[in-house]
Amino acid sequence: MIWKIDTYWLVMAVIVVSMLSYLFGYALDRIMENDGFGPVGNMLILVICFFGGIYLANMYGYRFRSIPYAVAAGVTAGFIGLAFLALLKGLLYRTS
Repeated sequence: MIWKIDTYWLVMAVIVVSMLSYLFGYALDRIMENDGFGPVGNMLILVICFFGGIYLANMYGYRFRSIPYAVAAGVTAGFIGLAFLALLKGLLYRTS
């Protein structure tokens, strides 16, 4: 799916995902406090995992025929990535 998008739409997707990820990252920073990565750190993790999740799904043969399925897969990957890294950070801080 990512390979069949024009450059314009890919840039627009990155911009929209970045803006929404910053809003979610800011809210999650207020909720998670010291266990989070800051608003920009949360945003970067969400954006990278969003597009990484779609890319990995495409690489393993999943083709998203419509945008809502791709968005659902990307959001799921983003929050799974953020939860995993927050869990890893919490474990590393509490064991040292």
